[in-house]
Amino acid sequence: MLPEVLQGIRVLIIDDNPTVNLVLERYLKVLGLQPVCCISAEDGLLEIEQSHEAPFDLILMDWKMPGMDGIAASRRIRANSNLMRQPKIILVTAYGGHGEFGDRDCSVIDATMLKPVSLRSLVNSMMSVFDCKPENIKLTSGHKPLADQAPEHLRGARLLLAEDHEINLLVARGLLDKVDISVRVAHNGLEVLKALNEEPFDGVLMDLQMPKMGGIEAARKIRQERRFDGLPIIAMTANTMVDDVSKCKEVGMDAHISKPINPEQLYQTLGQHIRVAGNKIVTAGKKRNGFKLQEFSADLPQLAGINVEAGLQRLAGDKDAYCRVLKKFRHSHGSFSEQLNQLMNAGQHDDVLEMLHGLKGVSGNIGADALHQATKQLELSLKQESSDAGVRLAAVISQLDTVMQSLRSWSATGNDCMPQQMDLVAAMPLLEKMRDLLMDSDGDASDYMNEIKALFQGSEIEAEMNHLHSCIDQYDYQAALNVINRIVATAE
Repeated sequence: MLPEVLQGIRVLIIDDNPTVNLVLERYLKVLGLQPVCCISAEDGLLEIEQSHEAPFDLILMDWKMPGMDGIAASRRIRANSNLMRQPKIILVTAYGGHGEFGDRDCSVIDATMLKPVSLRSLVNSMMSVFDCKPENIKLTSGHKPLADQAPEHLRGARLLLAEDHEINLLVARGLLDKVDISVRVAHNGLEVLKALNEEPFDGVLMDLQMPKMGGIEAARKIRQERRFDGLPIIAMTANTMVDDVSKCKEVGMDAHISKPINPEQLYQTLGQHIRVAGNKIVTAGKKRNGFKLQEFSADLPQLAGINVEAGLQRLAGDKDAYCRVLKKFRHSHGSFSEQLNQLMNAGQHDDVLEMLHGLKGVSGNIGADALHQATKQLELSLKQESSDAGVRLAAVISQLDTVMQSLRSWSATGNDCMPQQMDLVAAMPLLEKMRDLLMDSDGDASDYMNEIKALFQGSEIEAEMNHLHSCIDQYDYQAALNVINRIVATAE
């Protein structure tokens, strides 16, 4: 039940996307509120003028619209002295961050809310702008104490995350999501430069060793453009030698975070360097004090070669995210030892070093401490051309085999947090439910997608499910239905 101050309020939705209007309208009706929809800022302003006797309490305002945008419309509303009372205004945007907002823009809105909007994020946004305390509504928090200790001003930041390794990406995104930081991912330096030309960011988290263009070169090019002078660039590196840190400083990076990522260091460093433009805006968190969705809750056993407690700390105590990372490690490193041996025997040490660089960061992130140390020692031996490289290689393979065997044994018990790879037959009931939601243009499709997506990691339809997720995030329900129908046709 909503707090008394929110019960029955009148809400004006202004968005040029009819699907977004429909989704928000349904959410508000479910909550017992009184929504009215307009498809342009001009129509919205007219609706406000005609509603003197029953003024709106809240406006959900799209930012980017043809003609007048959401900021300009909000400014007009604030300047209207004929209104009986000023409504709360939440700017709804798919862009994240506030890089294009000035102080004047911030003063005319009360909060921002990121698309795609879920029922949970909508409730959280309304709670925030109407100053409702969390205890006024029965909500449960999925946050752990460490994430709660992150600086509050980071909420709503939009970061560009440059990382090419999938498991490191899972870890970093999980930690950022916990403190309501939205991210765009770049897999190399070229993608970083492209992203910076397409949208504003509050900062860049930059891996140093990436294909096509590494982090050092990307940072150098960024600093050559004066428009990015104030953009924080924070390096993420598994190499914390003095020379590496010096290179980061030379090209204008502001700080560095060591891999494996320490959540406390990550949040502290971001807090020191990231300043959300127009931080007078309170960006309502997507998960903070949110409705608790279904989670996997299997107990974590002791795993040979893995310090489970340390691995959990890397994920800020998020057991379910940790399970997904372990499963991804098991799938992606099945033939790693064999490949490493072949490259060593062929004398391709540069390729070996590249593989070791990735393994070093990932093994630390999952808590495979002995494997992490063995990898560092082999890497050092190869760089110094030491005669003990063969012995060091054997140690890496031995430790990796221990980790892989423990993960396989855990998986075989059926208790590894998630089902084994889901086949199409088992997936049918889930896909049918998703199809029903999409056919009804039901906004709960977004929440349902978030609940089931992890079930398909490593499955034969993982790529299709990722495409489906993207379509739903963009409210392109017809395209999402096409994906579902294509998957079902394959099964038949």
